[in-house]
This record gives sequence, structure tokens and C-alpha cells, in this order.
Amino acid sequence: MASLFTNETLTLEKAISSIPAIDAHAHPLLVDPTNEEQIPLESIISEAEGGALKDAIHTLAGRRAIRELAAFYNLETSCDFGLIREERKRLGAATVTRKLLDASTIAGFLLDDGLHAPSEVAPVEAHTAYTLHPAKRILRIEAVAESIITTQASCQPPDTPNRVSAFVSAFLRAIDPPPPNVVAFKSVIAYRSGLEICRDPLMEDVTAALDDACRVVQRVAGGRWRITQKPLLDFILRIALKVAAKKGLPIQFHTGIGDKDVHLVQANPALLRSILDDPDPLLSKAKIVLLHVYPYAREAAYLSSVYENVYVDFGLANLLLSSQGIEQTIQELLELAPTSKVHFSTDGHFHPETVYLAAKWGRQALANVLGKIVGKNELSLDEAVQIARDILFENANALYRLGWATSVPFSSIVGLQHRNIPIVEAMEGAHAVRMMWVDYANITRTKLVPLPRFVSMVSNSSGVPFVTALFGFPFMRDGIAQGLDRDCISVTKDAVLKPDVRTFKRLPYWKGHAAVLGYFWDEQRQTEHPCCPRTILSRLAKDLTDKHCIKLRCGFELEFQLLVPSNPHYRPVDTTSYCDTSSLLPYSADSAVNVLDQIVSSLTEQGIGVHLFHAESGHGQFEIALTAGGVLEAADGLVLAKQTIYNIAAAHGLKATFVPKPNPLAAGNSCHVHISLWEGAQNLFLSGSAQPRQFMAGILAHLPALTAITTPSVNSHERLQPGCWAGAFQVWGRGNKEAPLRLLEDRVEFKTFDGTANPYLALSAIIACGLHGIESQSTLPPETSVDPITLSEANRPSRLPATLTEALDALTADEIIGKALRDDAIQAFIRVKREEIAWWEACSTREETVKVLMEKY
Repeated sequence: MASLFTNETLTLEKAISSIPAIDAHAHPLLVDPTNEEQIPLESIISEAEGGALKDAIHTLAGRRAIRELAAFYNLETSCDFGLIREERKRLGAATVTRKLLDASTIAGFLLDDGLHAPSEVAPVEAHTAYTLHPAKRILRIEAVAESIITTQASCQPPDTPNRVSAFVSAFLRAIDPPPPNVVAFKSVIAYRSGLEICRDPLMEDVTAALDDACRVVQRVAGGRWRITQKPLLDFILRIALKVAAKKGLPIQFHTGIGDKDVHLVQANPALLRSILDDPDPLLSKAKIVLLHVYPYAREAAYLSSVYENVYVDFGLANLLLSSQGIEQTIQELLELAPTSKVHFSTDGHFHPETVYLAAKWGRQALANVLGKIVGKNELSLDEAVQIARDILFENANALYRLGWATSVPFSSIVGLQHRNIPIVEAMEGAHAVRMMWVDYANITRTKLVPLPRFVSMVSNSSGVPFVTALFGFPFMRDGIAQGLDRDCISVTKDAVLKPDVRTFKRLPYWKGHAAVLGYFWDEQRQTEHPCCPRTILSRLAKDLTDKHCIKLRCGFELEFQLLVPSNPHYRPVDTTSYCDTSSLLPYSADSAVNVLDQIVSSLTEQGIGVHLFHAESGHGQFEIALTAGGVLEAADGLVLAKQTIYNIAAAHGLKATFVPKPNPLAAGNSCHVHISLWEGAQNLFLSGSAQPRQFMAGILAHLPALTAITTPSVNSHERLQPGCWAGAFQVWGRGNKEAPLRLLEDRVEFKTFDGTANPYLALSAIIACGLHGIESQSTLPPETSVDPITLSEANRPSRLPATLTEALDALTADEIIGKALRDDAIQAFIRVKREEIAWWEACSTREETVKVLMEKY
């Protein structure tokens, strides 16, 4: 029995370590964590300050932290904070932050940015660079109130009449509606006057307290201050609670331990009964999250068990306590609290080590606690995994209404087969998985794999074998391009398509189906196949990061048309124009607005963010702008988004097409990509760095060759015409719609990209050119601020290739792209495209070619 328990605990720990966690309460991190002038590294394991902080290293958590960080930084376990500090400086701020957060497996941050920081911290949105989902904001209500009072005190003398009503009006304007990106409120009243809240503070007491606060502001004359007057704090809290209840926002409360300012006895969450039992029905609806809870875990668990609107979060304990203390806190919560109401957070702040340690220790403690319960046969192993998944992700996702899609934690399935776990239940009801990949002609291909077989694949790290000739199929037929038989792409050699489990998505538009994107594996060489498009992109993105600590974030704008089948041709679903509101009229269940709503809803369920969507200039033409993400994530999202659009349109009896120029007399379909460069939490376009312009210069210099990969069809070049806002000349600009490369404030827009391009190969080529620009320190030529076609022939910049043949000739001659993507891949791509050109030229009419294109794209 002991052996079985040990195996199950190890399996459970492995499963839990793989589940991406929502960090439901943390604070912004330092822009430069290696600068410890104001915030010493030792503060990561203690809330102490000054002289008391030097003893933090002698706590059990302090000793454990040194051992953990020594292992992380490849130092001797006998090292100290001094050696860790030296290694951090050697690596540099960007590398330290990236490595620690990458190892933390955080799906997304909810950040309270109201914590005073003596050094510069990154803005909330910058933390998105390290996670799968965008960072969200938690609004600290006392900080909002202090800002308003500071303004009032500067322009109103003490004892001003109606000061309270003016304050209330300003406070309500600040929080109702909540500011953009805010998903919760937070109160630190436990630090100020305690959690025993007065139900009905007298207005004369509130007025006197507000006047006193204004006098404090005037006395400190621009210095730091905070609200400490209890009547005013209670009054502010009640207003915020009502707004939170009305808006359905949770409100977090600091409870339990903190720095020496907290009155620990007054931080007992049991004192909140005064508001939990308030007769005001609106207050009783406010969703209250009890943060930290140590040493009051049992009190917090009790409240969550008897009040529908109370939830618990064991952050901070993960960081400050010994391993036994963390486990005891979780154990005490789970003794009574519903597991559907228990949340995870790190309370990470300033130094990224706080996130890493709290995430690692919290997961380990959760696995140990649940493992002991499984060992007593009070839970099955799969039940324990589901509870962990709820605590780490699902509970917060639901409470904060994030709408973030989860991928099934597949490593939680690995090793569980001996327990005969119902696979369908573990995979949330899916019975078939679409294993998908994209070939060089940008045809998305798939094989459906029954769920048991798929789980077996993941468990055994196997996949589905395919002949490598698949890379070399032109779009119009299944067969390798003529003359193409190379070492890596051949009719005689196989590769194995293995699922990348990080991309697993349930498909809302097809009940029982899931999808996963794959990468090809060379069984003979026991390595990823060098001609696999996803592998090529991953390799080049890693090169950029390894060499320059730069990560790309990309966001696509998909343009497409919705068409109604008719004889002999398709006709557009409507005849509206750009952003025309009549495109949103619900004429029928199959009207464009209904189709678009379902598409956007489905994308959201899959975790593919939508920035905006609207009607475009062409008849039946629409655009969906996807939220930016990491470069591989963005390419994957584009593939999945197009499949979503195809499927939902078809379900409504419509044809969706991304063909670049279906109608020679109408607007075409592009797929602009917005690119930003990040070093850690810093967007380099906003930092004054030379690297973004060097990156752009590299792209611009190789743009003629790039167009062979980013606009890779004969039809593509029918769209790239002067005067059509398509970017037909080799120029860059800012507001210039005729420039293929547009510099915006925080990113660059690459316009010569369309729906016939394989996004992995296209982004790979863009990175290769941009990387060359950085490494050669290329400089941009002068900006072109006018339509190039209006310039005289002598002054007009170079025209981009007018045909795909010209573009392929430029690509053949381009050594930088060829070397980066490697010869087998480039030559295969060129062969495929040459054969497509020959087919196009052999067709009798344009209508014939467009018809075939529409069936494929």
C-alpha cells in the first residue's frame, strides 16, 4: 500500500505541475529586478523591513528559497543570497524575469497595481508577454479614494461644505463603470482599521474623517499618506461593495498576515460577519474573496462553507511559510471549504522569484495534501486531478468571468491508465480529436483520431505516420510537385505527426470534437523534422530570444468574404460598405451578424481573443482582428480561427473565403499582421531601442523575396496593385496606407500578407529578415509619406514583384531567407509554387482558377 501511495503521489505531483495556473492575486514586477537599491532580494520570503529583514534567511522558507534558487540558477546548494544576486546580474534583468516566469506555468495574471513601489514596476499589460492570456487588473479601492482626496485637498480648503458629496460623486465616477481591464476590486482595510466594518457610519463622523484626511494631505505636501480614519474607510468600502455587487465583480479582502502595519487580530476574516449579515440585499450579493487567510484558514473555510458569496485564496502562504505550513493551510481550507470556492495565487510582487517560488511551492503542497487524501481512498486519483485543476484554473476563470479557454492537462492523463479512468470524462466529453497541420500550400489537413487512441499517443509520445511528400503538395492536387524528391521531402520517407498538447482545444462548433495542432518528428534521426513549418517557426523564434532576449508578439487581421451559393457563381451575403451598420441587421438566422456573433463567441471559447470585428469595403466582406500573442500562439490561433470561420459559415449555408482577389473589380482580402518586439516586460517599440527599426530595416530590405512566402499565389499579386492600399512598393511609412510596412506607436504593421500564406513559414521568413537586420545593425531609409505612384518615375521607389514568378526569383536569390529556413524547405516551397503557376497559366479563364481557389481558401 505504501508503494502504491508513493506512485500515486508522484503521478499527482507531475499532473498538477503541468496545469497552467491563473494567478488570481499578484502585483506588478520590477522593470529591473537586478537593481535592489530599494527592494532587496531577501524581501521575497518575508514581509519584514529594515533590521528585521536580515533574519528572514534563517526562517525555514528562507533556507528553502536559497536551495530552490541555487538549483534554478545552477549554483551550489551551499550558496547564499549574495551569490544568487551576482548570478542574476550576470544574466541580466530580461533573462532573469523571462526564465523565472516561463518556469512558473502561469496562464494569466490578475494584478493589483495599487501597491506602492519604491522602484519602477512594469505596467499591467506588459505582464502579458509571459503568459498565455492577457494580464487583468485588480482595482484597489483605497488607492482610488486616496487619489481623489489628494486632488480635493489641493483645491479645497478644510471644512468645505458638501465635501463628502463631491467625494462620493468622484469616487463613483472612478469605479462605476469599472475602468477597462478591471476584473475585481480589492480592499486593504485590514491594514488600516481592521475587518470589523461598521454597518452605518454616521455622516458627521464621515465628514470629520474626510476633513481630517484632507488636512493630512496638506500637511505632507506631496508626500506619501494613506487613509486611516475608520469612519471614512468603512464608508468607502460600503460604496465599493454595492458597485461590485451591481456589476458582478468580486471584491478581494486582505486577511491574515502581512507586514508589521497589519493588526493581526483585526485581520481575522470572521470579523466580516457584520457585512456578510448586512440587511441590505445588495451587499449580501457581493462576491467576497478572502486572500492569504493564514493563520485564519479554518475561519475562512467556515465562512466559504456557509455563505454563498464567500471564496478563499491561499496566496502569500505559498511564499512565506515552511513547506509544512503551506500544506497545513491548504489542509485546513479543504477540511471544510467547497473545493469549487478555493483559489490559487502567488501574491508575487516586485521580484519574479516571488512568482516562481510561490507557484512551485503551492503546487507541491497541493499535490501532497491531495495525495494523502487519495492514499486514504477518500478521493480517486482522477478526482484529485480535477480538484487541482479547479483550484489552479477553473474556479478563478469562472468567478472573475475571464472566459479563458483551458487546454486539457494531458500530462495529468499520462500514467493514469492503470486506474482505468474514463477517458471521455477526463477529456470533457470529446470523442474524437482532429490532429491538424498546415502544408506548404497553406492547406490545413487533418486526421481524426478516436479519443482513446489519442490519449494513448500522448501517454506514449507517439503520433500518426505520414509520408514526407505531403509537404510538397500544390494546392490544386494531391501529389508531390514535379521534380521534388529531396532528402527531407520524398515519396519514400515517413515522418510522424505528434500532437502539441498545448494547442488542444474543444471545438464549440462541432459537438464531441476537439482539435490539436501537431509537429512532425523524424523517427530515423530522433529529432523534430527540419521541414515542419511549426518547427521552423519555433526554431527561429528561439534564435531571436536566445541571441537577443527578444520575443515577438503578433496579432492578425483576418479579412474574408461570406458568400451565398448560387448558379453559376457565388454571390456576397450583402452589399454593405466599410463599417456600415446595415451589415449588422438581423434579416434572418443566417444573416451576417448572426454568423459573426457565433464565430466570435466560438473563438472566445477556444481562448482565441478577438480585438474587434466589422464590415469591410467589399461586398460581403468582414474583418476580425485577433488579440496579439506569442509568435507560435498567433500562428496557431490564425489556423484555428480560419477553421472556425469556415465551419460556422458552412453551418449557416454560406461559403467563407480568404481568396486574396475573388473579384478583380472589388476590394481584396488581406491578412495584415501586427508585430511588436519585447524584452521581458518592455515593449522595445516604446523604449527608444534601435532594435525595432533595425528589425524593420531587415524586413524592408528583403521584402521582394518575402512576398513569395507571405503573398504566395498568382491571385495574391492581383491584389498587390498600386493605389489599392495593398502596399505595392518597397517603402515604409507611418500613416501611409500605401506602405507595406507601417510603423505605429507600439508595433509595426506588415501588410503584404494574405490568406494563402502558410503563417508558420511566413512568420519564420519575417523573423529571419528582421533578425538579420538587428545583427547587421541595418538602418531604415527615409520614410515615404505620400502615395508612391504619385511620385515621378525618377523619384519613385522600387515596385515589389508584380507577379509570383518575379517574387520566386527574388526568393531563389535571397541567401538570408534560404539559410534561415534551410535549403530543403525553401527548394520544396519554390517547386510547389512553380507548379501552381504552371497550372494557373494552363487554365482557360480566370473564373476557373478563382473557383478552385475558393474551394481551397
